[in-house]
Amino acid sequence: KNVILDLSEVEWSHELPMLPIDMTHVTHLYMKDCAFTSQHSAFLQRFPHLKELDLSDNHLDTLPEPIAAMRQLRAIDLSGNRIVLDDSAVDRLRQLSRLRLIYLADNPLGRAPDISRMPELDEIDLSRTGLNEWPIGLFAQERGALFHLHLTGNPISTIPDVATHSDEAFILVYTRLDRATLSAQARDVWDEHKIAFGMDPYRTYPPKGESD
Repeated sequence: KNVILDLSEVEWSHELPMLPIDMTHVTHLYMKDCAFTSQHSAFLQRFPHLKELDLSDNHLDTLPEPIAAMRQLRAIDLSGNRIVLDDSAVDRLRQLSRLRLIYLADNPLGRAPDISRMPELDEIDLSRTGLNEWPIGLFAQERGALFHLHLTGNPISTIPDVATHSDEAFILVYTRLDRATLSAQARDVWDEHKIAFGMDPYRTYPPKGESD
């Protein structure tokens, strides 16, 4: 049974109250656009059984430490914050092996997350995060046909070295990526992979009317 607590757009004071009881029955917590900061992170300690957490469009500058204990988490939305990932933050995120959806767009991440231990991951959005590298462990797990990786708005100039017609190449050709930032060699490689899968290398999105 899912229990949803939606506190989005609530105007909080500088300090959030520490809840007197564990909110173990809450599975979905939405706190979008409510001026949530890293100083408020302790508030999350009472929600260890979350399946979905939305803290998008807030003022976080670090990955909240209590997230590390949320081992049932399936979806996390931290887009539109000021988050910078350090070694400990990358490690905390890597431990959440049941994640299916990760949204980190519009954060100055500084480094790529490690998704090597996330076999069920369906989508990860790293758009406009200043990254110049691909996610760590991208090919460490078998990714499903519906896996989506978003890297637009980043100064990425390289393409991972993978075999033509491979599962890894399939992931690359469906990645949302800015072709203009790629080096000339990387563009040629990306185009070759797309052509090998019968795709137009200059088309960014599927033809109108097609959804897959």
